[in-house]
Amino acid sequence: MIVFVLLVPITIIFIFIIYGLFFREDINSRIEKAEYFINEGNLDIALNILKDLVIKHKDNPKIHFLLGDIYDKKGIYELAEQEYNKVLALKKFAFGLNEPEIRIKLGDVYYKDKKIDEALKEFIIVTQFENFDIRVYIKIAEILIEKKNYREAINYIEKFIKIDPTSAFAYFLLGKAYFCLEQLNLSETNLLNAIKIDNQLSEAHLYLGLIFSKKGEYDKSLKELEYPQKDKNYKFLASYEKGKIFQFKGIYETAINNYKNALEIGTEDKNEELEIKYLIAECYSKLNKFEEALSYYKSIYNTNPNYRDVRDKILSYQELKDVDIFTRFLKAPKDEFIKISQKIVEFLNFNISEINLGKDGILDIIAFKKEEKGTENYLIEIIRFESEVGELTLREMNSKMQDLQIYRGICICTSKFTENAILFTRNRAIELIDKEKLSEILEKIKL
Repeated sequence: MIVFVLLVPITIIFIFIIYGLFFREDINSRIEKAEYFINEGNLDIALNILKDLVIKHKDNPKIHFLLGDIYDKKGIYELAEQEYNKVLALKKFAFGLNEPEIRIKLGDVYYKDKKIDEALKEFIIVTQFENFDIRVYIKIAEILIEKKNYREAINYIEKFIKIDPTSAFAYFLLGKAYFCLEQLNLSETNLLNAIKIDNQLSEAHLYLGLIFSKKGEYDKSLKELEYPQKDKNYKFLASYEKGKIFQFKGIYETAINNYKNALEIGTEDKNEELEIKYLIAECYSKLNKFEEALSYYKSIYNTNPNYRDVRDKILSYQELKDVDIFTRFLKAPKDEFIKISQKIVEFLNFNISEINLGKDGILDIIAFKKEEKGTENYLIEIIRFESEVGELTLREMNSKMQDLQIYRGICICTSKFTENAILFTRNRAIELIDKEKLSEILEKIKL
């Protein structure tokens, strides 16, 4: 009887111990199962397991930590932030968890959620711990650059490089910070250091390309921009910059192709998109493809009617589009007038040496016959007058020829020559091309 009385409580205690051990093992095994599914990418299965567990075990930091990971991977950043903050609030860093790691994860989620001030705060707290992951210095620097605190960013990057001088990305980031400060030589030095460590670092090549472009070293810039143009993350900026370089060099077709590549990739900055369309229109204008230019100007206008001078451009090009070729030449803006004049001179079988548009609107072109290279120059004057061109105008042209020691000339006008003008040129080597002959030439030129 005494033995029985003693055995009953012992048995009950034993049962509770066994149940407790089994129950704890069940929690741990289910947490491990959830971790397994997370690692396998089966997030919804893992989420269901953890949601069921957290109802009864709200104080278990591992459950909240794994929930934070799942919400982070699913892009539900607000819920991820809540779960990581719960882990920190519990102040239980068992199960292989540690506070710096959790704060880094929380900072990363804040950053993805575009809460950069909150992210910066978490990363800075991490630096107060011993033996923290020094890569947090780089995270801090990236945010400081985004906030335009370039000097402070440089301090953090230099702290990192002092400990680890082998990181290509750290040197790139240092180069980027100096670039933003317009200290191009320091920027170039650090970007070259980055490329020495990792030649495939596209962003370093991108910023080197931008530096060379700013310095006017366009061929070097184009070479550097080849690397980021193959990288989907930097293809837009590389294509945009290459377009600007080719436009500056007067290689308009190639500029257009690069600009179109940039538009195809797309940008969240609507003003940047409008600017690219504007530049494409300008290139088409230089190529005398006015219908194409007009379509881009209209596209800009439909988005923002007040963008730059697009309204005036549309009116100008619409008028040109609706008139005959001769009237188009007569009323063309300066750049187009020069371009069409060059085509006229080339049609007449000349190569152009010099070109100058005077204040009086008369275009002077020094050229030589293609088959007579290096022998005799001609002065070709192109005059857009609606009234007849008289003797005085031709006398002034003849004086220019004498000053330039040029003995042959051609005067092309959009009207007729007076009888006195024609008489003046009879004994002089000045050929006259009037409105009628000019119209025939313009009809034969592909504009």
